[in-house]
Amino acid sequence: MSSGLTTTDYSAPRKLSTVLLIGLCMAAIVRFIVVLNLPILFLPGAGHDDGLYMRLAANLASGRWLGEFNQFTLMKGPGYPVFLALSGLSGLPVSATHALFQFAAIVVTAWAVYRLTASHAIAALTFVSLTFYPVGFMPELLRVVRDQIYWAQTLLVFSLLAVVFFAPPRGGFGAALVAGFAGLILGWAWLTREEGVWLIPGLGLLAAGAILIHRRQRRELLALARNIGVTAIGFVAVNAAFMTGNHFAYGSFVGVDFKERNFKSTLEALEDVDAGPVIPYVPVSNTVRAEVAKVSPAFAPLSAALAPGQLIFARWNKAGCSIYRETCGDIAGGWFMWALRDAAAESKFYRTPAAASENFGKIVSAIVAACSDGRLRCHHRWLSYMPPLTARDRAAIPGALLAVIDRIIFFRPPMPAVVYPSFIKSSDEQYLTFLHNPRIDTPVQRSYDMTVRGWFRDPYSSDWPAFKAYAEQDVEIPSSTTRLASPDLQQHFSDPSADQNRYEMSFRCPNTCTIAAPTSGHQDVRITVDRDRPMEASSGSAVLYVDSVTGANASRLINPGETFAGRVRLWLVRIYKILMPPLIFAGLFAAAIAICRAVRARALDAVLVAAFAAWALVATRVVILALIEASSLPAVNDLYAAPAIYLAVVAAFLSIAALHDRPQPARV
Repeated sequence: MSSGLTTTDYSAPRKLSTVLLIGLCMAAIVRFIVVLNLPILFLPGAGHDDGLYMRLAANLASGRWLGEFNQFTLMKGPGYPVFLALSGLSGLPVSATHALFQFAAIVVTAWAVYRLTASHAIAALTFVSLTFYPVGFMPELLRVVRDQIYWAQTLLVFSLLAVVFFAPPRGGFGAALVAGFAGLILGWAWLTREEGVWLIPGLGLLAAGAILIHRRQRRELLALARNIGVTAIGFVAVNAAFMTGNHFAYGSFVGVDFKERNFKSTLEALEDVDAGPVIPYVPVSNTVRAEVAKVSPAFAPLSAALAPGQLIFARWNKAGCSIYRETCGDIAGGWFMWALRDAAAESKFYRTPAAASENFGKIVSAIVAACSDGRLRCHHRWLSYMPPLTARDRAAIPGALLAVIDRIIFFRPPMPAVVYPSFIKSSDEQYLTFLHNPRIDTPVQRSYDMTVRGWFRDPYSSDWPAFKAYAEQDVEIPSSTTRLASPDLQQHFSDPSADQNRYEMSFRCPNTCTIAAPTSGHQDVRITVDRDRPMEASSGSAVLYVDSVTGANASRLINPGETFAGRVRLWLVRIYKILMPPLIFAGLFAAAIAICRAVRARALDAVLVAAFAAWALVATRVVILALIEASSLPAVNDLYAAPAIYLAVVAAFLSIAALHDRPQPARV
């Protein structure tokens, strides 16, 4: 006889949670294997980027702070060198420490999404989507460069603050601990890249939304004020520690001197001077520098060092001229600040931080005085570091916006590309050892008949290049090239003229070889073809792409693990090209509906506020990159867009979650 009692089966949810956890762990393991087997581009000779971070990190790890003071020492924040120093001390390859930090950021983000939504499904989907997003596997990011960690720092800052504001752990200590950690990460991110101001609008919306939601709850408001205060203390502590270290090492309580007041004021004052014709992408022309030299004795030697024909001018003119033909007689905006620093170093500005500040202060004072008394014609510009925009530049802004949005939506995803392998000099081996020998792109020894297939396109020129092949040391070798039909490119680019833009090129390669497509008005587009996988290079508007490289014994050139990782990356690109556009559009649609519903109900929801703040961060990043692209330097790339790309995934899932009724976020 039945007793009439029923029992609840609690084993099913537990089994489901166990299966879900195992699946997420397997996803993490696959990601780790892929990252470890993808080679990184090792560029210790990049003195303003990769090489700079390695040198500063080696100094930190050896106890020498940031090393001897010069124009490079405080040029960029120490956030990434600190990471590299800790990586070097850990004994792990830097590719492994990159992967572990990125994974930690993804885990914290998924945890934050669960805290906000109380949905295992939304949190798990967020975790998987971020874990396998192929942008993090692209060679553009696979370098010893700060952008490897910056997108992960951005996720951490947003996620931790969202938890602090809307779903803090129960009890004051736990909430304060999360708030303090958020402040420390925010301070670290602030010292990793110099444009941290883009975070302010989105994080400000988070804080404002929390205040509005809790405005009638005195206890919650006091807790929120406490948590914001703890976050601020953590942020200030990181920056104060950096400045204190500089005080002991260099005698000045200073931060990143690229953001130092007198250096920034010098750049702004130079940009405010009107002299000579306006040149696109050039903020401070030769004419402006010559006019300023007449009124500023402190600037006169810098102007002479930056004059055409001088070594510094030649170095930095070449960098901009290869991309923007209009700047070939001058120094383009994306490179002028570095040229100015080199000229200042030649004039002994950088003896100490205090001396540099004093010397730049003299230049600012002279320009301001000359603008006031009419010796110079000047006007104030609202945006620093941006050249005056011509009508054509302003017309280019919508296109730049769409190009960045394309990156966010993954509508036209980049293909995995390698332009040049890493050539290791004996003097560079110390850094490779310091980073514990990660897998790197190196040339391979071989000699065989090679066939290269791919495509070339320049939307602003109908000329077809005369392809050439080169061995090492730029020795030209005999080659033959056949032009092929390309209906797929016509369809992909919506360009009827791209009907014969594919090529097949054959030559005998003695070891490491390069193919080149000479173009009019730009430097040759070159690709070193030492790998059997897609590669890409560009110069100006011209793009050279390699689909495949075949030849005798080509299958033995690549490590099996690298082959597996490369194939996984290609499949992820194909999958995300299908999945990401619908997800982003669904997220935006959901956000719009949720906002309308909130306006009608006159009530704010924590999930909606978090989603809106994430979208605001994405929008801010998009606008900044578009303005840089239209005015100064190429900025539409995965390197700069990665923080917005990953945040867009989080924003989309939070927006979708905001459409559904949910229980209050769980608290522990």
